[in-house]
Amino acid sequence: MSIFKFIKKEKTKLSNITIKDITKVLNEVIDPETNINIIDLGLIYDIKIYKEKINIKMTMTTPICPMTSYLIDSVIQSIKEIVDIPVDVELVWEPRWNREMISEEVKNHLV
Repeated sequence: MSIFKFIKKEKTKLSNITIKDITKVLNEVIDPETNINIIDLGLIYDIKIYKEKINIKMTMTTPICPMTSYLIDSVIQSIKEIVDIPVDVELVWEPRWNREMISEEVKNHLV
């Protein structure tokens, strides 16, 4: 008998999902190479919520990032934990990511 209880999160209806909700779960997706979440790292460029799907526009720190598949899968899975709807992730390279895209809060901790 296990002493651990698994709590199943109740999924929110799409009509109740906000960009703030999506941003909150994406804050939990950590880039393993930098140990910074993908929101503060500046990898998420756009979040759109439609009737039948959620679209995410994101980038990587470099086009040859070895964590690309991992991060895209993590984005999709983290959103699917709160709402059961298709999630499309579009990987974009413009504007090209640079260190200025890191949030001020994280920049202050890196100095």
